[in-house]
Amino acid sequence: VHGVGFGAVDKRGPLAAGTTNGAVALIDPNSGRLVHSVKAHNGPLYQVAWSPHVAGVVASCGGDGRFSLLDTRVKQPALTTVAVPGDSPEVMTVDFNKYAEWQVATGGADQAIRIFDLRTPVPPLHVLRGHTRAVRRLQWSPFRGDRLVSVSYDMTFRIWSLDSLHPGTCIDSEAREFLCGVDQSLHRAGLVVVCGWEEGRAVRLFTCDALCK
Repeated sequence: VHGVGFGAVDKRGPLAAGTTNGAVALIDPNSGRLVHSVKAHNGPLYQVAWSPHVAGVVASCGGDGRFSLLDTRVKQPALTTVAVPGDSPEVMTVDFNKYAEWQVATGGADQAIRIFDLRTPVPPLHVLRGHTRAVRRLQWSPFRGDRLVSVSYDMTFRIWSLDSLHPGTCIDSEAREFLCGVDQSLHRAGLVVVCGWEEGRAVRLFTCDALCK
């Protein structure tokens, strides 16, 4: 299992888990029972992310170069897939914009971040480049709809602004191994935690004014 997540809107909804065989598993959190398993990717599934706007809609991304949207509100969950253009088939991270219902961002092994409008997903709205290795995880800001943060196997993390679309504010994490996770505080704007593979110093905290201004 590469990713798990509770829904942000429906308190009684299922838990989603992404599996190495490309399926999204929907699990009843009260009983632990598998409710549905939907094949979403031809290859490993790297992340699942529930929509913060629409109850029952979960996104996933995988090693087949696609991100998928699964609508669990219907009896038989409906799947929509979008092929992500790029030089590498692996899409490693996906997240919904918390302020724009139809906007998602993806990042992958081709070092690029892409912003999509789900109503017309092709072509992407924006392509953000700056990382020199795979983008392992990204997350939209919980305070601003035009900011996001990403971590990469290049051992840096970047803060992006859709207003300027420049290569992003690059922050040296001082890590000596790949970065693979990031989160932002919901209570203190600009507080970011990143994690990686480095033994003994795997978690680092940063205050990033660029996420707020």
